[in-house]
Amino acid sequence: MQLYLPVDLNLEGHYDENPPFEGFKRDKMNLILSTIVTLPVYNKDLNIIDGFIPLSSEVLQSQFKDYKKYLDYGVRTGLLVTDGYYIKGQKCKGYKIGLPCSAALQAVTIQSVTLKRQFNNRYKELCKSTQAYQHLNKWFDGLSIDSFKVIRFLKEEYALKTSYPELRDYKMVYDITLYSKSGKKGDYKKVIKDPQIQYHQGVLSMNKLKEGQYSYHVDDTVHRYHSVLTNMRSSLRNFLTYKETPLVSIDIKNSQPYLLCLLLQLAFWRSEKIVRPNAISVKKNVLKNIKIEDEIEPFSSLTSILNKYSTTSSSSPSIIIDSLLLSNSIDYFMLVEIKSILLNSRFDEYIEKAITGGLYESLQDGFEQVLGYAMTDRKELKTAVFQVLFTPNNFIGQEHAAPKRIFRQRYSEVYALCNAIKKKDAKLLPKLLQQLESHIMLNVVAKRLQKEYPKVPIFTVHDSIMTIPEHVELVARIMREELTKCVGFTPTLSVETLVPEKAEGVLEKLRERAEQLSA
Repeated sequence: MQLYLPVDLNLEGHYDENPPFEGFKRDKMNLILSTIVTLPVYNKDLNIIDGFIPLSSEVLQSQFKDYKKYLDYGVRTGLLVTDGYYIKGQKCKGYKIGLPCSAALQAVTIQSVTLKRQFNNRYKELCKSTQAYQHLNKWFDGLSIDSFKVIRFLKEEYALKTSYPELRDYKMVYDITLYSKSGKKGDYKKVIKDPQIQYHQGVLSMNKLKEGQYSYHVDDTVHRYHSVLTNMRSSLRNFLTYKETPLVSIDIKNSQPYLLCLLLQLAFWRSEKIVRPNAISVKKNVLKNIKIEDEIEPFSSLTSILNKYSTTSSSSPSIIIDSLLLSNSIDYFMLVEIKSILLNSRFDEYIEKAITGGLYESLQDGFEQVLGYAMTDRKELKTAVFQVLFTPNNFIGQEHAAPKRIFRQRYSEVYALCNAIKKKDAKLLPKLLQQLESHIMLNVVAKRLQKEYPKVPIFTVHDSIMTIPEHVELVARIMREELTKCVGFTPTLSVETLVPEKAEGVLEKLRERAEQLSA
């Protein structure tokens, strides 16, 4: 079992100056330090604010029960720094290394037999979760990555972002503890990504792939398939090859808004599991003219869209809410409200924009008029649209909620449906969409490819599939056919060949911006 620590982290000197407590085990402290360094590799979407890595007390306790003594010692002596707060069910306490150290890492072998055994047991449990996906696991041994080019890329990127903070990546993170200028609770804040953490993440994901530690597992929440590839930054995937052949990525364009089209159809909400509770008084205005037991037919406002963009003879999607494990999170009264919205709404414009890949661009003018500047970066447009999907309903009057208000004005009926789904749990809608994605991509598309074309190598990265050039048209066709059957509409797919020149283009943009900043 190998851990990773900064190569110049002076632990010996620190322990000499700050004698540890009686019974102190270096392996345990190394495990905590290595977790801080490596956790972003296992979850690239981790919310890292000011460099603090959230550490789960539940996970630490499963590794060794006296973990608090090590955290306390680390914080007290300056080996660790903590942000000092947690929110039950939402945020763990964050920690980072307090001693000066560089981005370079070294492997450290753990000596404790007990910790080795626990690690091996956890790894075996993770592997068990993918037993049904051996048709995905089996291809990883054919992958390789150009280590020399990866390191060269990471070193130059790190140098540029360290020298010019304006070049650093960022993301907007919703924080329920923040108060907006108007005094409303819950707001967005800009979180700058630490270049050193990005460097570590890149090196470690490369090393894991080279060492055959593919880390594939399926999560318990939305049953997504995770691997060293899903946690690898997209720019680094340009250095991958399969048996010396470049890979090609086939993506669903604006996949989350596209999958939302399924939730806009009455047929999806047909359910035999979700039933009316007995002996409950129901408000007449809620249930007026609605019976859940009624046979549901596709509503007429979608007919023209269905005819135009569906390649199947059936206008109804093949997936219903009962197909998903999350169906137990939908109660009868939520279903009544959803059906009421759908029976009285038209979604033609939204659906057409979503399935042709132009949704983000359709909102650009409105964003520019309200925000006072043009959103030309698709990533920024995507973040703005995701406000609708991922934030609580009470996040609407805040200054940073302007894109959400613009979406509400442009697509009011879609907004109303999203609100109904998120009324009791703001995380339910994104979970539904992610479970739809994993169900379709893993249990439908990938399984069909395995059954009909077992010799075609495929690698899933959530809403995309990578393969080699000779199979691109085949994989794209299967994706298009199965997505159309499942969702009811034909998606727009984007195809990108992954080659080192693409990563070089990323560096070139950084160099150009650095020159402008130096002028």
